[in-house]
Amino acid sequence: MNDLIEVKHWGKDSSYCENPQTVASKISYISSKKNGLAMCTDFVKCRDFLHDMVAACLKEKSVTIYSMTYNPKKNPALDMRRTRMFLRPPTKKHTDDDIAAIKYATRECVKIEEQLFKMGFTNNKTRSKFALAKTSKGTLGFLTEGPAVWMANPPLVSLHSYIIMRLGYYIDLTIKKDKKLAEKIEKADFIEVCELVKSQISGGDRKILDSVIKGWPVIFPKFNEIFRGKMSDAMFHVESVDTLHNSSGIKSFCDGKTGVKEINKIILKEIGKETS
Repeated sequence: MNDLIEVKHWGKDSSYCENPQTVASKISYISSKKNGLAMCTDFVKCRDFLHDMVAACLKEKSVTIYSMTYNPKKNPALDMRRTRMFLRPPTKKHTDDDIAAIKYATRECVKIEEQLFKMGFTNNKTRSKFALAKTSKGTLGFLTEGPAVWMANPPLVSLHSYIIMRLGYYIDLTIKKDKKLAEKIEKADFIEVCELVKSQISGGDRKILDSVIKGWPVIFPKFNEIFRGKMSDAMFHVESVDTLHNSSGIKSFCDGKTGVKEINKIILKEIGKETS
């Protein structure tokens, strides 16, 4: 256990208002190495809290919603130059399944990072990686680290956490049921992977994936148009905290139902072209 990376545990247990999730993983942003690798809040299972926290850092203003408070002046600060997180797996251990899931998830993140780099959305050559870790209270998990582009806008924050917290486990389940798919999944692009694993998914996670499968291929090429300057800022700076929390994730984005009309207009136009 001595070779595990250690992060400072959040000071006290918190009780956030969160819905039950199909995969019982939890996550927390982790501060920079310079600031001591500390949990920025207690673990959350609701992924929407994550873009609330990024917005709070950008605004330099505290946010409180559904019993979760993040104050960038009091809480450990998010590292805005790296997307660094501590994933607490459902088992709260380092099982073979947990390790396989984070490996698969990291690989899918890298695929998208390569695409974002090729299309000029980012010039950052950093690629996602993970390490076995524990908190100072002995909680086992994984320290994930990737480029800051995953915090560039709320939909990317949401997609990244969906891959890390959910998709890796669904990939693992798919491969367990049909080992012949392992190589195909490794070589497939992100949306092809989503298509291959969707039969293992139900409930809210399936609804998210269906929206991503439909919207992502036609919206993604428009990222440079959608997320340049004012429109990118607009998603983090909507007036209502509720709108930011409830209408800024990857599903709302792919459905063209964000809190920003200009962005919805572009998305719905592209989706309309594809379905017409």
